[in-house]
Amino acid sequence: MELSDFHIGLEFVARAGFRWRCTDVGTRTILAIQLDRKDPNWYQGPPYIAKEVVFDEHEIARCHLTNAAAVSAASKEHQTMTHPGYPSEVVTRMLEARHAQPYPNAGVLRFDRCRPDGEILHPYAGRQEEG
Repeated sequence: MELSDFHIGLEFVARAGFRWRCTDVGTRTILAIQLDRKDPNWYQGPPYIAKEVVFDEHEIARCHLTNAAAVSAASKEHQTMTHPGYPSEVVTRMLEARHAQPYPNAGVLRFDRCRPDGEILHPYAGRQEEG
């Protein structure tokens, strides 16, 4: 959502799917109270008995009008997430390959080995030597 979408009294979803009600709109932030009580007296105000929380522009961008919109946005973010330096398609392909066929001796890869001269041998950095 954007700041222009908010008005006093608007109910929305944010922060792990909790319902909130907008109580004030500023130039860059909003104030909201969490709708987590059964007693309606908590939501009469101002002043409110419930704690007003400030939402900045980053948190406002993660707000949604409905639970369905929040779930859809989370799914889209998961599909397009990236690792620093790698496009999302590459990360997705690596994760799919990693879980497609488990390595038969996975227990061996849990530990680093140390050579007698002190060099640490990482399990994924192995190389074949001529024998």
